[in-house]
Amino acid sequence: YKAFGWEAPEFAHLPLILKPTGKGKLSKRDGDKLGFPVFPLEWNSPDGEVSRGYKEDGYFADAMINFLAFLGWNPGTEQEIFSLKELVEAFDL
Repeated sequence: YKAFGWEAPEFAHLPLILKPTGKGKLSKRDGDKLGFPVFPLEWNSPDGEVSRGYKEDGYFADAMINFLAFLGWNPGTEQEIFSLKELVEAFDL
């Protein structure tokens, strides 16, 4: 970044999401096999395979935002449910 005179961005590392067994990282192929969706919406692959999505399974968008926020972050409090506005205010790299 310095060589090009660019301002360097901030980088952060998030841990991998593991399979429920704890052995190996979760992949999109695991979803239907293990009984949970991995796509936001139903996915129809070119070979005709259908994978259900979170929306079709009845997950609320606000619940998904909370779920994703807590995968690699903790606010340091006991609060578990946040609005999007609260998450934006509380989050800091």
